Amino acid sequence: MSKSVALLHLARLEKLERKRKNLIRLGIEAGQAYAWSRTRKGGWAVAQLRSTSRNPNFKYNLE
Repeated sequence: MSKSVALLHLARLEKLERKRKNLIRLGIEAGQAYAWSRTRKGGWAVAQLRSTSRNPNFKYNLE
């Protein structure tokens, strides 16, 4: 692997790890934070997942 590709890969992993830590700070369980940090969805989409998982009237309750 070339040096530039390795640096890009490392930067991506660091971004995912930062996203996971931020989700944990917001009160998300560690396992769920890991899954949501690895998704290709943006922060807004993940926030929508969180809000619908708390809604008891939502058809697909995630909790």
